[in-house]
Amino acid sequence: MAHPMILALALLGAPAPSEAPIDASDSGIFEQQLRDMGYAPGKFEINGETATTRIQLDRGDTLSIILGGCTAGSRCSYVVLVGAFDDVEKPPADWVARMNVDHDLIKVWVNDMGLLTYSAGGVMTGASRATLRNWIDLVEQSSRHLAWQAKTDRLTTTVKPPLKR
Repeated sequence: MAHPMILALALLGAPAPSEAPIDASDSGIFEQQLRDMGYAPGKFEINGETATTRIQLDRGDTLSIILGGCTAGSRCSYVVLVGAFDDVEKPPADWVARMNVDHDLIKVWVNDMGLLTYSAGGVMTGASRATLRNWIDLVEQSSRHLAWQAKTDRLTTTVKPPLKR
């Protein structure tokens, strides 16, 4: 009979069951994979060549996930993560340009409603779930730094001006 400690050590060294790689080419499969990863996406909304859903991140931030290059929600070719700050309206163009120099992973821009927005695109089909999670986490970290910079530079509408004495 095998010693219990040897059996336990053998099990610890066993490779984890293989997970299917990310399949962002099909919105239905990708939605289920996001659920399996704990993100709880809404149902993808199919609109022409895109499919869009939203996820809630750990600290309550919302992130849109857009599949692009699709045909009716399938055969999609890339993923774009998009977030916006509802408390940073019409930031100066030179500030946005500086943020694009400072941030390599995300693209910083102003959306049609005048809100500070960021996005990151990539090809995720075939990637591991760990790679997708790491990418989402890194985009979230970049967005937090962007938010901190907007607050530091007094661009948020929630920051009160200094008191005049």
